[in-house]
Amino acid sequence: MSTPNEPETAEQASVAAPAAPAPAAPAPAPAAQPVVDRSQLPPFNIMAIIAFVGAFVIPVVGIVCGHITLAEYRKGLPERGREYALAGTILGYVFTAIWVVLAIVWIVFAFTHFGHGSVVTPGGQGGFGGGGPRFRIPTPGATPYGN
Repeated sequence: MSTPNEPETAEQASVAAPAAPAPAAPAPAPAAQPVVDRSQLPPFNIMAIIAFVGAFVIPVVGIVCGHITLAEYRKGLPERGREYALAGTILGYVFTAIWVVLAIVWIVFAFTHFGHGSVVTPGGQGGFGGGGPRFRIPTPGATPYGN
């Protein structure tokens, strides 16, 4: 007689043997994306693209073309590109503000470093027309060595 853990016959051995784990089911295929027929989409608005590209080249072009295009979209323009018009308008304002700040900094720098105080001073004490020894106008009959 056998112990409770040992099978008695070959049939019982095949039944009692643990079955190998079943292979995992294959992953389901991803859902197919809907096919978009690009010929059925409305075309892009050229002014919107000009506004976007123009904002990088000449910011005022982005502002003007962007506002014109956004006004057309408010009236019901069926074309695509509203996002480009809006981005061109915003970027146009941002780049214009940057240019204005740079111009102010440049003007302040120019007046503080090359301004009126360093060009001509009263009393001839420096500057380009000042009358210091370096910029003295030679008198008639004088030698180059000051004799």
